[in-house]
Amino acid sequence: MKVSSMQVAQVAVGERISFQKFIGRAIGLWMAATVIVSCGIVGCSEPTPTKKVEKKTDAKSIEAADARTQRNLQNAMAALQPDQLGISSDPERAIAVLNEWAEAAKREAEQNGTQWAPHRSQRLLKSLPKDWVEQATLDKFIQRDGTFIRDCFWANKTAKLAIGNTESEIDRIVNLFYYVVRNVELIPSGRRKVPLGPFDVMVLGRGAVEDRVWIFSELLRQRQIDCVLLTPRGTKASDERWLLLGVLLEDEVYLFDPNLGMPIPADLAQPRSAMPRQPLTLKQAQSAGGLLTAIGRDSGNRFTVTANDLAAPQVELICSTAILSTRMRQLQQQLSGELTAIVSDPLEDSEDQPGLWSRVTQYPGATWSADDLVVWSYPENRREAASHMEPEQLKELARLTYALGAPIRISGVKEDAEKRTSDLVYSKPERALMKFRMNHVVGHWPEVVQGYLAVQLYEVDPPITKEVFTQFLMTLKQAGQDSGDAKRLLRERIPKDIRDLHIRAGNDACYWMALCQAEQNRTKATIEQCLAYLDRYSEGSWAHAAKSLLAVSLAKQKRWKDAVQAIGQTEEDSLDYGGHQILKARWRRLLAETQEQ
Repeated sequence: MKVSSMQVAQVAVGERISFQKFIGRAIGLWMAATVIVSCGIVGCSEPTPTKKVEKKTDAKSIEAADARTQRNLQNAMAALQPDQLGISSDPERAIAVLNEWAEAAKREAEQNGTQWAPHRSQRLLKSLPKDWVEQATLDKFIQRDGTFIRDCFWANKTAKLAIGNTESEIDRIVNLFYYVVRNVELIPSGRRKVPLGPFDVMVLGRGAVEDRVWIFSELLRQRQIDCVLLTPRGTKASDERWLLLGVLLEDEVYLFDPNLGMPIPADLAQPRSAMPRQPLTLKQAQSAGGLLTAIGRDSGNRFTVTANDLAAPQVELICSTAILSTRMRQLQQQLSGELTAIVSDPLEDSEDQPGLWSRVTQYPGATWSADDLVVWSYPENRREAASHMEPEQLKELARLTYALGAPIRISGVKEDAEKRTSDLVYSKPERALMKFRMNHVVGHWPEVVQGYLAVQLYEVDPPITKEVFTQFLMTLKQAGQDSGDAKRLLRERIPKDIRDLHIRAGNDACYWMALCQAEQNRTKATIEQCLAYLDRYSEGSWAHAAKSLLAVSLAKQKRWKDAVQAIGQTEEDSLDYGGHQILKARWRRLLAETQEQ
């Protein structure tokens, strides 16, 4: 078996720091853990030397032990939910409780004469790099498993929400792909020095093309649909290395381009919808050289994949050591009901189902063999690197997440009677925007809209209670100042760094509101919010994304001219230049068809 040429990061020894935990440290509001395991202290007396008392195991004690074991599991899983981890629960404590569950379950299995971890040959696993094998065969859950499990729960819930109401499975997959593209604005690969997992990338709303690949594959995994990464064979310059996703469905391999942000359109010449919704299959692409050339032409020569490239592409499996591990296989057996998620997907076949390797190599629609397969190491590299970030990476993470700490509330007025002056007193960052954003990412779209509206007002109306504002008015009167324009005077006293925090938070909240409307298919409201954003933040950090979302929303209303105009003159060095060019060509064809009718 081959492995990817990319090397897996070395395992570091030291403290494991989660994304949310660091944010809490950076902004000073790490909240107390909610998962508490109570333990009693039993008094001891001197043992009686003449008689040894043996404990008897009865049905009640066994039942009580089982109940404690299940409580530990329930507590750990509750703490690792995406809207809890790092907000109201401590990842370190959650993993400790999970290990307590595992130890108890293992003891119970041994007492029942069963094996906790059945031994298999794991021939495929042993062929992976040494670091991978070490991580995958660990008996105990480790700190980075917390974010992995959290990401699985998030992906499971999100995959159900983002598929839409369509009955066709391929339409659902297309909806999932557009969901990822809409929510992850592209940044250059390698630019972000902070390694983040799928959920954390979604919270920030920006990621590399590899992040789009990873997130989409995890959403599909929760729907028990396999996908592979198709890349060119041999060595090429990094800017020539194309990436395509192949979704294995209905004995076909459907092609998606994470760079263009769309399925490879099978209906290029005669489009049937505002956005491409009919993906080209791998077999079609291998014999459709003319169509691929036409796609390249429409893209401004950004799409360079040829039929010859796809005749024998490199096929990469998308996985990480956690999902291949025995410990996750044991956990998988316990997840059901509200705590349902796929956390285990071994390479090896089991007694009742084929493993990832077999499913891909033996897929009926495959045009590849086992020799064509490698393992994509990006997910493993990112998870391992995220578990031991360097100081510079932590500083960069603090910068990226700074605005999520909003608001910083004015908590009082400190007066100096001798100097006849007064200073504003500020509370610690409340992280309200962080909570709204996390609820947004887990799909609570209607609920967070009001929260985003409040965040947008912070730069105009500083967060302050009526009591403290009344106190501020009194200090103005005592100083002989006109209190008629108290709000302006209050804003002028707020330090620049706090004002900047609220401006950045308002900028984010304004655009994220538009995304919330888009996720609910409220196209008119999405258009209005995008226009509001561009009016208020014409040079804002989400201006480019807002123009794209606006254009797509206008196209959904079949306002072809407006859509082409909204997408604007995309700069040639823009990462979505190729995708925008294809959309403009598509909309012009639809406009021409409308005019002919």
